[in-house]
Amino acid sequence: ESFNYKSAGAKKTFVKEFGKRLGISTVSQAEDILNKGQEFTANAIYGNAYKSDNYKAKELGNIEEGDGYKYRGRGYIQLTGRSNYASAGKALGLDLENNPDLAFDPVNAAKIAANYWKTRPGLRDAAKAGDINTATKLVNGGSIGLEERGKLFGKYLGEVKSGSIDEINKNTEAKIAAISAQNFTASAPVNFKFPNKIPDQPQTQSEIIPLGS
Repeated sequence: ESFNYKSAGAKKTFVKEFGKRLGISTVSQAEDILNKGQEFTANAIYGNAYKSDNYKAKELGNIEEGDGYKYRGRGYIQLTGRSNYASAGKALGLDLENNPDLAFDPVNAAKIAANYWKTRPGLRDAAKAGDINTATKLVNGGSIGLEERGKLFGKYLGEVKSGSIDEINKNTEAKIAAISAQNFTASAPVNFKFPNKIPDQPQTQSEIIPLGS
């Protein structure tokens, strides 16, 4: 997960999305946070670095200093928060709480995403019903990227029904690999080496939304 809100538009988006939890309402206030770097920004959004009573920190189980950045969004579903890492790790037999970078691995990321979709109450039902609004809110409580996600859902559903999805996947393999590499390396540690093999049908950046954001 990247915390680069450099453009004027991005800074306005920052205020809109996180203003309430951080107690800010102006771009100038947002810049006070953003200018301190990505690590501080993450700890402000998901922890108590900026606002000591940030409700989102408690909701995500980020109880220790630095948890916001340590448990920032990773993988296809953008797993976020100490509690979510601990829960997913327990379900999958992975020590994600002590080794959160394991979520960068494409195989682990696929398992994490599948586990979340199976265990999140109401999510599978919303997906089966084609209820994109509810599915989005169940994943991250907001509506980030909702319009584009709706368009992509319609596109992919049509491809699946027509039986053309397999051929489309073959023809776009290189593009998918490039998008996946971008998603993972955007917030991966400097010494992280992206694997050559990736799972089938990874999500595009527009489909990825941080849990709890």
